[in-house]
Amino acid sequence: MSWQTHNCLTSISECFTVTALVLQHLSESRPNAHSLSEISCILRSLGAIAQTAESKGNECRDLLEETHVLSYAILKLMSPGALAFPPETSNHINEFIITLKKIHSFVARPQDTASSTIEHSLHQNLLRDCRVGLQEAAAAFKPTKTCCNLPPPFPVHPRPSLHLNIA
Repeated sequence: MSWQTHNCLTSISECFTVTALVLQHLSESRPNAHSLSEISCILRSLGAIAQTAESKGNECRDLLEETHVLSYAILKLMSPGALAFPPETSNHINEFIITLKKIHSFVARPQDTASSTIEHSLHQNLLRDCRVGLQEAAAAFKPTKTCCNLPPPFPVHPRPSLHLNIA
């Protein structure tokens, strides 16, 4: 594994810790934002196990990078005076929490447990579910950048520009 991957995962782990603290504070200061506390707990745990993802391949690293981008996007959704998210956003947040739990299961899973065909199939299904959940969250939260300026791992569609060729 490269030092870049190690530094990336270390940075993500640190950002998860900071984001988790901010989300926990927001959930305590807003009576209707209890889902932020749940996200905070999962991010803290993901931050703690992020370094173990180094040995588990690109899938774990990619899931953590995408989770990092989306957690920052959620943090930016919480406006200073808002007590809770709008209902539609709350639904997306709840779906994201389910995805976070799946990601945690995938990343925390021991590396060599997929010994049988059935276990390998379950592993691949969990990875697919994680990716689908992250894609749906990206569509809902529209991330643009991260707190530590890592580029978003999602395709960012640039705004069309008008180029006039005047001859």
